[in-house]
Amino acid sequence: MFPRILSGSLLLYRMVDVADDIDLRQAEGALRGEGGAPRVTSAPFGRQAGRNAPVAMGLGPRAVVFKGARLDLSAFVRIFSHGVVSIRYELPLPSGSGAAEVAALLRRTAEDDALEQEARREAARVLQELGTAVHGPHADATVESYSVVFATEIEAGMPASSIEGEDLARVLLGEPPAMALSDQTVAHATRHRFAYGRSDLCVLDWDSAFVLEPSGDRAVADVLEVATTQLLELRHYDAVFERELLHVADELRRPGRHAPWRRARAYRALARRVQRLVVESAEVVERTENAVHFTGDLYLARVHRAAVERFRIEVWQASVLRRQETAAHVAELLHSDANARLGHVLEGSILALIVLEIVMAVLRIV
Repeated sequence: MFPRILSGSLLLYRMVDVADDIDLRQAEGALRGEGGAPRVTSAPFGRQAGRNAPVAMGLGPRAVVFKGARLDLSAFVRIFSHGVVSIRYELPLPSGSGAAEVAALLRRTAEDDALEQEARREAARVLQELGTAVHGPHADATVESYSVVFATEIEAGMPASSIEGEDLARVLLGEPPAMALSDQTVAHATRHRFAYGRSDLCVLDWDSAFVLEPSGDRAVADVLEVATTQLLELRHYDAVFERELLHVADELRRPGRHAPWRRARAYRALARRVQRLVVESAEVVERTENAVHFTGDLYLARVHRAAVERFRIEVWQASVLRRQETAAHVAELLHSDANARLGHVLEGSILALIVLEIVMAVLRIV
Protein backbone atom coordinates (compact mmCIF):
# COMPACT_ATOMS: atom_id res chain seq x y z
CA MET A 1 0.00 0.00 0.00
CA PHE A 2 1.06 3.57 -0.68
CA PRO A 3 -0.75 6.47 0.97
CA ARG A 4 -2.13 9.67 -0.45
CA ILE A 5 0.38 12.36 0.46
CA LEU A 6 -1.40 15.38 1.92
CA SER A 7 1.76 17.42 2.49
CA GLY A 8 5.22 16.84 1.14
CA SER A 9 7.87 17.64 -1.45
CA LEU A 10 9.97 15.95 -4.05
CA LEU A 11 13.65 16.62 -3.26
CA LEU A 12 15.77 16.38 -6.40
CA TYR A 13 19.51 16.34 -5.73
CA ARG A 14 22.14 16.98 -8.35
CA MET A 15 25.66 16.77 -6.90
CA VAL A 16 28.49 18.23 -8.97
CA ASP A 17 32.15 17.41 -8.32
CA VAL A 18 33.75 20.82 -8.92
CA ALA A 19 37.18 20.84 -7.22
CA ASP A 20 39.78 19.03 -5.15
CA ASP A 21 38.64 20.84 -2.02
CA ILE A 22 36.85 23.99 -0.83
CA ASP A 23 37.75 26.14 2.19
CA LEU A 24 34.35 26.31 3.93
CA ARG A 25 35.21 29.25 6.18
CA GLN A 26 36.40 31.27 3.21
CA ALA A 27 33.39 30.10 1.18
CA GLU A 28 30.98 31.31 3.84
CA GLY A 29 32.62 34.72 3.77
CA ALA A 30 32.45 34.85 -0.02
CA LEU A 31 28.73 34.07 -0.02
CA ARG A 32 27.74 37.04 2.13
CA GLY A 33 25.60 39.63 0.43
CA GLU A 34 26.17 43.35 0.09
CA GLY A 35 27.03 45.07 3.34
CA GLY A 36 27.96 41.73 4.92
CA ALA A 37 24.35 40.54 5.16
CA PRO A 38 24.48 36.75 5.36
CA ARG A 39 22.76 34.70 2.67
CA VAL A 40 24.06 31.47 4.18
CA THR A 41 21.36 29.53 6.00
CA SER A 42 21.86 28.18 9.51
CA ALA A 43 19.69 25.09 9.01
CA PRO A 44 21.28 21.99 10.59
CA PHE A 45 22.72 19.27 8.43
CA GLY A 46 21.86 15.85 9.81
CA ARG A 47 23.40 15.84 13.28
CA GLN A 48 26.66 17.38 12.12
CA ALA A 49 28.47 20.12 13.91
CA GLY A 50 31.81 21.84 13.63
CA ARG A 51 33.95 22.87 10.74
CA ASN A 52 33.10 19.85 8.56
CA ALA A 53 29.42 20.82 8.32
CA PRO A 54 28.70 22.01 4.77
CA VAL A 55 27.82 25.61 3.92
CA ALA A 56 24.20 25.98 2.76
CA MET A 57 22.41 28.74 0.89
CA GLY A 58 19.06 29.32 -0.78
CA LEU A 59 19.18 30.10 -4.49
CA GLY A 60 15.53 31.08 -4.98
CA PRO A 61 12.78 29.93 -7.36
CA ARG A 62 13.61 28.21 -10.61
CA ALA A 63 11.50 27.18 -13.61
CA VAL A 64 12.71 24.07 -15.43
CA VAL A 65 11.09 22.56 -18.53
CA PHE A 66 10.92 18.75 -18.62
CA LYS A 67 9.85 17.37 -22.00
CA GLY A 68 7.73 20.41 -22.71
CA ALA A 69 6.19 20.64 -19.23
CA ARG A 70 7.32 23.47 -16.94
CA LEU A 71 7.88 22.78 -13.26
CA ASP A 72 8.36 25.56 -10.71
CA LEU A 73 11.02 24.58 -8.20
CA SER A 74 12.92 26.09 -5.30
CA ALA A 75 16.69 25.71 -5.45
CA PHE A 76 19.20 25.36 -2.62
CA VAL A 77 22.93 24.66 -2.53
CA ARG A 78 25.24 22.88 -0.11
CA ILE A 79 29.00 23.20 -0.41
CA PHE A 80 31.13 20.37 0.94
CA SER A 81 34.79 20.68 1.92
CA HIS A 82 35.75 17.74 -0.31
CA GLY A 83 34.94 19.74 -3.44
CA VAL A 84 31.28 18.88 -4.08
CA VAL A 85 28.50 21.38 -4.73
CA SER A 86 25.11 19.79 -4.08
CA ILE A 87 22.14 21.51 -5.72
CA ARG A 88 18.76 20.57 -4.24
CA TYR A 89 15.57 21.34 -6.11
CA GLU A 90 12.31 21.12 -4.18
CA LEU A 91 8.98 20.51 -5.87
CA PRO A 92 5.89 20.66 -3.63
CA LEU A 93 3.68 17.63 -4.17
CA PRO A 94 0.02 18.34 -4.94
CA SER A 95 -2.11 17.47 -1.92
CA GLY A 96 -3.60 14.00 -2.35
CA SER A 97 -0.84 12.70 -4.62
CA GLY A 98 -0.82 8.91 -4.83
CA ALA A 99 1.68 6.34 -6.07
CA ALA A 100 0.93 6.90 -9.77
CA GLU A 101 1.30 10.68 -9.59
CA VAL A 102 4.51 10.60 -7.53
CA ALA A 103 6.08 7.90 -9.74
CA ALA A 104 5.21 9.93 -12.85
CA LEU A 105 6.95 13.01 -11.42
CA LEU A 106 10.03 10.99 -10.53
CA ARG A 107 10.10 9.42 -13.96
CA ARG A 108 9.75 12.78 -15.72
CA THR A 109 12.59 14.41 -13.80
CA ALA A 110 14.89 11.37 -14.12
CA GLU A 111 14.49 10.71 -17.83
CA ASP A 112 15.20 14.30 -18.88
CA ASP A 113 18.68 15.80 -18.43
CA ALA A 114 17.26 19.35 -18.10
CA LEU A 115 17.84 19.36 -14.34
CA GLU A 116 21.42 18.15 -14.68
CA GLN A 117 22.20 20.90 -17.17
CA GLU A 118 20.59 23.47 -14.87
CA ALA A 119 22.56 22.12 -11.91
CA ARG A 120 25.83 22.40 -13.85
CA ARG A 121 25.05 26.06 -14.56
CA GLU A 122 24.12 26.66 -10.90
CA ALA A 123 27.36 25.02 -9.75
CA ALA A 124 29.40 27.13 -12.19
CA ARG A 125 27.81 30.33 -10.85
CA VAL A 126 28.44 29.29 -7.24
CA LEU A 127 32.02 28.35 -8.12
CA GLN A 128 32.58 31.81 -9.56
CA GLU A 129 31.27 33.41 -6.37
CA LEU A 130 33.52 31.27 -4.17
CA GLY A 131 36.66 32.56 -5.87
CA THR A 132 39.86 31.61 -4.09
CA ALA A 133 38.01 29.34 -1.63
CA VAL A 134 38.09 26.72 -4.40
CA HIS A 135 41.30 24.71 -4.75
CA GLY A 136 42.03 22.65 -7.86
CA PRO A 137 38.85 23.19 -9.92
CA HIS A 138 37.81 20.28 -12.14
CA ALA A 139 37.24 20.94 -15.81
CA ASP A 140 35.32 17.68 -16.33
CA ALA A 141 32.80 17.82 -13.48
CA THR A 142 31.09 14.52 -12.64
CA VAL A 143 27.39 14.65 -11.66
CA GLU A 144 25.46 12.28 -9.40
CA SER A 145 21.72 12.43 -8.80
CA TYR A 146 19.33 11.28 -6.07
CA SER A 147 15.63 11.84 -5.41
CA VAL A 148 13.71 11.78 -2.13
CA VAL A 149 9.94 11.70 -1.80
CA PHE A 150 9.65 13.60 1.48
CA ALA A 151 6.21 13.40 3.12
CA THR A 152 5.21 15.20 6.30
CA GLU A 153 1.49 14.25 6.32
CA ILE A 154 -0.36 11.32 4.79
CA GLU A 155 -4.01 10.32 4.67
CA ALA A 156 -5.60 9.64 8.04
CA GLY A 157 -5.84 6.13 9.35
CA MET A 158 -2.85 4.73 7.47
CA PRO A 159 0.05 3.81 9.75
CA ALA A 160 3.62 4.13 8.51
CA SER A 161 4.15 0.39 8.98
CA SER A 162 1.54 -0.37 6.31
CA ILE A 163 3.44 1.50 3.57
CA GLU A 164 4.96 -1.36 1.62
CA GLY A 165 4.55 -3.62 -1.36
CA GLU A 166 4.29 -3.05 -5.09
CA ASP A 167 2.98 0.52 -4.97
CA LEU A 168 5.92 1.62 -2.83
CA ALA A 169 8.37 -0.15 -5.15
CA ARG A 170 6.70 1.48 -8.17
CA VAL A 171 7.27 4.92 -6.62
CA LEU A 172 10.93 4.19 -5.85
CA LEU A 173 11.52 2.86 -9.36
CA GLY A 174 9.42 5.51 -11.11
CA GLU A 175 7.32 2.85 -12.85
CA PRO A 176 3.80 3.47 -14.22
CA PRO A 177 0.73 1.54 -12.95
CA ALA A 178 0.73 -0.56 -16.13
CA MET A 179 4.09 -2.09 -15.15
CA ALA A 180 3.45 -5.25 -13.13
CA LEU A 181 6.50 -5.72 -10.91
CA SER A 182 7.70 -9.15 -9.86
CA ASP A 183 7.86 -10.14 -6.20
CA GLN A 184 11.65 -10.26 -6.47
CA THR A 185 11.82 -6.69 -7.83
CA VAL A 186 9.49 -5.42 -5.10
CA ALA A 187 11.49 -7.14 -2.35
CA HIS A 188 14.79 -5.85 -3.72
CA ALA A 189 13.59 -2.23 -4.07
CA THR A 190 12.02 -2.03 -0.60
CA ARG A 191 14.34 -4.15 1.53
CA HIS A 192 16.27 -1.20 3.05
CA ARG A 193 13.56 -0.05 5.45
CA PHE A 194 13.99 1.94 8.67
CA ALA A 195 11.77 3.56 11.28
CA TYR A 196 12.70 5.31 14.51
CA GLY A 197 9.15 5.75 15.82
CA ARG A 198 5.71 4.51 14.82
CA SER A 199 4.90 7.52 12.66
CA ASP A 200 8.07 7.84 10.59
CA LEU A 201 9.62 5.73 7.85
CA CYS A 202 12.58 5.64 5.49
CA VAL A 203 12.78 3.23 2.55
CA LEU A 204 15.80 3.76 0.33
CA ASP A 205 16.76 2.38 -3.04
CA TRP A 206 19.63 2.91 -5.50
CA ASP A 207 18.63 6.36 -6.80
CA SER A 208 15.53 7.33 -4.80
CA ALA A 209 13.98 7.07 -1.36
CA PHE A 210 10.66 7.54 0.39
CA VAL A 211 10.87 9.39 3.70
CA LEU A 212 7.88 10.01 5.98
CA GLU A 213 8.70 12.45 8.78
CA PRO A 214 5.73 14.24 10.39
CA SER A 215 8.07 16.61 12.28
CA GLY A 216 9.61 17.87 9.02
CA ASP A 217 13.13 16.99 10.23
CA ARG A 218 15.37 16.60 7.17
CA ALA A 219 18.14 14.65 8.95
CA VAL A 220 17.46 11.38 7.11
CA ALA A 221 17.39 13.15 3.72
CA ASP A 222 20.68 14.84 4.66
CA VAL A 223 22.27 11.45 5.38
CA LEU A 224 21.24 10.20 1.94
CA GLU A 225 22.66 13.37 0.40
CA VAL A 226 26.07 13.00 2.00
CA ALA A 227 26.22 9.29 1.10
CA THR A 228 25.57 10.26 -2.51
CA THR A 229 28.46 12.76 -2.39
CA GLN A 230 30.70 9.92 -1.19
CA LEU A 231 29.66 7.86 -4.21
CA LEU A 232 30.28 10.86 -6.47
CA GLU A 233 33.86 11.37 -5.22
CA LEU A 234 34.71 7.70 -5.66
CA ARG A 235 33.25 7.65 -9.17
CA HIS A 236 35.27 10.75 -10.04
CA TYR A 237 38.61 9.33 -8.88
CA ASP A 238 37.91 5.93 -10.40
CA ALA A 239 37.49 7.65 -13.78
CA VAL A 240 40.54 9.89 -13.22
CA PHE A 241 42.80 6.92 -12.42
CA GLU A 242 41.51 5.04 -15.45
CA ARG A 243 42.30 7.97 -17.74
CA GLU A 244 45.72 8.51 -16.16
CA LEU A 245 46.74 4.86 -16.43
CA LEU A 246 45.63 4.78 -20.07
CA HIS A 247 47.70 7.92 -20.67
CA VAL A 248 50.76 6.30 -19.10
CA ALA A 249 50.22 3.17 -21.22
CA ASP A 250 50.06 5.29 -24.37
CA GLU A 251 53.29 7.05 -23.42
CA LEU A 252 55.07 3.74 -22.80
CA ARG A 253 53.89 2.32 -26.13
CA ARG A 254 55.30 5.23 -28.13
CA PRO A 255 58.48 4.40 -30.07
CA GLY A 256 61.68 5.81 -28.59
CA ARG A 257 62.11 8.71 -30.98
CA HIS A 258 63.70 10.95 -28.36
CA ALA A 259 67.16 10.80 -26.85
CA PRO A 260 67.47 8.59 -23.73
CA TRP A 261 67.87 11.56 -21.35
CA ARG A 262 64.71 13.17 -22.75
CA ARG A 263 62.76 9.93 -22.27
CA ALA A 264 64.10 9.71 -18.72
CA ARG A 265 62.91 13.25 -18.00
CA ALA A 266 59.48 12.48 -19.49
CA TYR A 267 59.18 9.32 -17.35
CA ARG A 268 60.13 11.25 -14.22
CA ALA A 269 57.42 13.84 -14.99
CA LEU A 270 54.86 11.06 -15.52
CA ALA A 271 55.87 9.41 -12.25
CA ARG A 272 55.50 12.67 -10.31
CA ARG A 273 52.08 13.26 -11.88
CA VAL A 274 50.86 9.78 -10.94
CA GLN A 275 52.25 10.10 -7.40
CA ARG A 276 50.47 13.46 -6.93
CA LEU A 277 47.22 11.86 -8.03
CA VAL A 278 47.64 8.98 -5.57
CA VAL A 279 48.27 11.39 -2.67
CA GLU A 280 45.46 13.74 -3.72
CA SER A 281 42.88 10.95 -4.09
CA ALA A 282 43.82 9.45 -0.72
CA GLU A 283 43.37 12.84 0.96
CA VAL A 284 40.01 13.48 -0.72
CA VAL A 285 38.63 10.04 0.15
CA GLU A 286 39.67 10.62 3.77
CA ARG A 287 38.01 14.07 3.82
CA THR A 288 34.86 12.58 2.32
CA GLU A 289 34.71 9.97 5.06
CA ASN A 290 35.39 12.62 7.72
CA ALA A 291 32.41 14.62 6.42
CA VAL A 292 30.12 11.88 7.77
CA HIS A 293 29.70 12.45 11.50
CA PHE A 294 26.33 11.75 13.05
CA THR A 295 27.60 11.83 16.60
CA GLY A 296 25.43 10.01 19.10
CA ASP A 297 22.68 9.16 16.61
CA LEU A 298 22.70 5.43 16.00
CA TYR A 299 19.54 5.60 13.87
CA LEU A 300 21.13 7.96 11.33
CA ALA A 301 24.27 5.85 11.41
CA ARG A 302 22.17 2.79 10.47
CA VAL A 303 20.53 4.68 7.62
CA HIS A 304 23.93 5.82 6.36
CA ARG A 305 25.30 2.29 6.56
CA ALA A 306 22.36 1.00 4.51
CA ALA A 307 22.92 3.75 1.93
CA VAL A 308 26.60 2.77 1.70
CA GLU A 309 25.53 -0.81 1.02
CA ARG A 310 22.79 0.09 -1.47
CA PHE A 311 24.97 2.55 -3.39
CA ARG A 312 27.77 -0.07 -3.47
CA ILE A 313 30.16 2.54 -2.08
CA GLU A 314 32.51 -0.07 -0.66
CA VAL A 315 32.80 -1.68 -4.12
CA TRP A 316 33.71 1.70 -5.65
CA GLN A 317 36.14 2.35 -2.79
CA ALA A 318 37.84 -1.00 -3.39
CA SER A 319 38.10 -0.15 -7.09
CA VAL A 320 39.74 3.21 -6.33
CA LEU A 321 42.16 1.58 -3.87
CA ARG A 322 43.15 -1.01 -6.49
CA ARG A 323 43.76 1.75 -9.02
CA GLN A 324 45.76 3.68 -6.40
CA GLU A 325 47.96 0.66 -5.81
CA THR A 326 48.40 0.10 -9.54
CA ALA A 327 49.24 3.77 -10.08
CA ALA A 328 51.76 3.73 -7.23
CA HIS A 329 53.40 0.63 -8.73
CA VAL A 330 53.47 2.27 -12.16
CA ALA A 331 55.08 5.40 -10.68
CA GLU A 332 57.74 3.24 -9.05
CA LEU A 333 58.43 1.45 -12.35
CA LEU A 334 58.65 4.77 -14.20
CA HIS A 335 61.16 6.07 -11.65
CA SER A 336 63.20 2.88 -12.00
CA ASP A 337 63.12 3.08 -15.78
CA ALA A 338 64.08 6.77 -15.73
CA ASN A 339 66.99 6.05 -13.39
CA ALA A 340 68.10 3.12 -15.56
CA ARG A 341 68.01 5.28 -18.70
CA LEU A 342 70.04 8.00 -16.99
CA GLY A 343 72.45 5.34 -15.79
CA HIS A 344 72.92 4.12 -19.35
CA VAL A 345 73.54 7.67 -20.50
CA LEU A 346 76.15 8.18 -17.79
CA GLU A 347 77.80 4.84 -18.57
CA GLY A 348 77.93 5.75 -22.26
CA SER A 349 79.39 9.14 -21.41
CA ILE A 350 82.10 7.58 -19.25
CA LEU A 351 82.97 5.07 -21.96
CA ALA A 352 83.13 7.86 -24.52
CA LEU A 353 85.49 9.83 -22.25
CA ILE A 354 87.71 6.77 -21.78
CA VAL A 355 87.88 6.18 -25.54
CA LEU A 356 88.62 9.87 -26.06
CA GLU A 357 91.44 9.72 -23.51
CA ILE A 358 92.92 6.64 -25.23
CA VAL A 359 92.69 8.30 -28.64
CA MET A 360 94.36 11.46 -27.33
CA ALA A 361 97.12 9.41 -25.70
CA VAL A 362 97.75 7.51 -28.94
CA LEU A 363 97.85 10.74 -30.90
CA ARG A 364 100.41 12.24 -28.48
CA ILE A 365 102.61 9.13 -28.84
CA VAL A 366 102.41 9.28 -32.60
